[in-house]
Amino acid sequence: MPHDPLAQADPHRQASLAMARCFSSSVLRPGWPAGAGGSDRALGRMNIRPAAPTDASRIAALVRSFEAVLIEDPAAAAPFWESMSQRAHVENIASNRFAYYVAESTNTLVGFIALRDDTHLFTLFVDAAGQGRGVGRMLWHHLIGRLPPKAEKRGVTVNASLNAVAFYRSLGFRSAGEIVRQHGIAFLPMRWERSPDAA
Repeated sequence: MPHDPLAQADPHRQASLAMARCFSSSVLRPGWPAGAGGSDRALGRMNIRPAAPTDASRIAALVRSFEAVLIEDPAAAAPFWESMSQRAHVENIASNRFAYYVAESTNTLVGFIALRDDTHLFTLFVDAAGQGRGVGRMLWHHLIGRLPPKAEKRGVTVNASLNAVAFYRSLGFRSAGEIVRQHGIAFLPMRWERSPDAA
């Protein structure tokens, strides 16, 4: 695992990275499965670009909007929220361990995706406006199209929120363990490997 000098110098960074090692998330709002219309608000032209530190506040706010979906035990969720705070996203975006991309429509953040160490899908969230409209799938394909060859051969893991498991399966992920309940949240470890037919 690459050395992270920020973590060594900052105990808050250490806590964030420890949480990042045990959790990553992708969520869909209940009742809005992939491929179904999830919002009456039309999306304008979609732009996907690398995230900047100035995006961190909007990213953190988007994650917070899923609190009711994600959190099973609010009393135990402090480490999760620390790992998803504005400060944590600023540090992640600045780190060479992470690759963050945001999806925007008419200058509004509608989703983001982050990969850690070229092998772990750290997080993927899509706002209500993008639910069921292919935004999550667009972000995923944007990301895997930029994977280094060695990373692509190793595959990609994710700890999927339970209501996003079907979405991940539609992308080709498979279960890689049992459901885990930790830090107030529940997730299923999953793994993606490129099909030989798609190579």
